[in-house]
Amino acid sequence: MEPTAQCEVTVLEEVGRPLAGAVAVFSPNVLWAGNGSTVFADSLFNSEDMLCNAHQPDREMVRERTNNDFRARSDDRGVALVELPAGSQSYSVSHTNYEMPIQRAFGSPQRSGSVQLSAGETTRVVVKMQKKGTEALTH
Repeated sequence: MEPTAQCEVTVLEEVGRPLAGAVAVFSPNVLWAGNGSTVFADSLFNSEDMLCNAHQPDREMVRERTNNDFRARSDDRGVALVELPAGSQSYSVSHTNYEMPIQRAFGSPQRSGSVQLSAGETTRVVVKMQKKGTEALTH
């Protein structure tokens, strides 16, 4: 087992004021022997049950059990603190009235970012949001 890392995401409005109520979401993956990937805390049910018509998992229960994993809501200071595995991690931030600016680096445009996390340390990122509808995401 390796120690986890923390990422402190500071979310700001366009004018630089802290934005409370934004949700920072990370989607850590793990590679097993270089093949495929699995999202941690996802699919908390027996895959055999998925293949049998008689034993469908309660998807709502699974969603509720994993809803807070690797995500946090920003407080009045605009800070959301998430604990997750070390390494390169992608993230996105959402809010009712704001959205992340479009990033055009490394391929197709997207509303997400990435950060390199070190085990046992807290890495800080700042996300300056923009009003929803300011910029259209096209491919």
